[in-house]
Amino acid sequence: TVGTDGNLYAVNIQGGLGVFSLTPGGDLRWNVPGFLTNGGPGMGRVAFGPDNLYYADDGLWLVEGCGPPYEGLVSITLDGDLEWCRSISGVYNPPVGPVATLDGRALILQLPQTGTHIRAYTPDGEVDWTQDFLPYNLGVGPDGNVYAWFGTTLISLTAEGDERWSEAQLINNFPWRAEVAPDTSSVVAGSVYGFGVNGTIVAADPADGSTLWSLPVTGPSAGA
Repeated sequence: TVGTDGNLYAVNIQGGLGVFSLTPGGDLRWNVPGFLTNGGPGMGRVAFGPDNLYYADDGLWLVEGCGPPYEGLVSITLDGDLEWCRSISGVYNPPVGPVATLDGRALILQLPQTGTHIRAYTPDGEVDWTQDFLPYNLGVGPDGNVYAWFGTTLISLTAEGDERWSEAQLINNFPWRAEVAPDTSSVVAGSVYGFGVNGTIVAADPADGSTLWSLPVTGPSAGA
């Protein structure tokens, strides 16, 4: 991911560099080692706070400050200093999360058996709020609001965790992360091909969740 400072940030979760940053020219700026995972892709998604990045994983055995259950969320400054680690049972593996709100909260997902499924943390690493429905993914728009799918229903929350609206959409299967247009004219997501049903791309109004349009997409790689 490219940061607002123009540098590149990524995570190698197979025992290599760990969390690291590159200059635009490809030179290594710094790295924080110790990140391993039980499975999944070789690279993970990071989210940016005002002057830091967040990363969540299920294998933090070798990360300084992390303890049992060795799943959790870390905050690292954009200069490469590990600020804190919070151990959280049942954190979803990348690339599901985390995401960050515009005021610096970090949001992660937990597995169903934990009871609390969305957890929001302050920039200091304290639990800020929780929600008990389990979305497929999370997204944050330039309007500062949070967007999540629960089945085929699109739900919008404020950065403080209060529900703004909940609206069923003309989409099928498993929706991908919702993305809000830069001018906040629409929130768009796609669903993938599955169970013999083609995918769909749908756009909704970020103000009230009403469906603006829905477009079927054929083929096994349908999505957005």
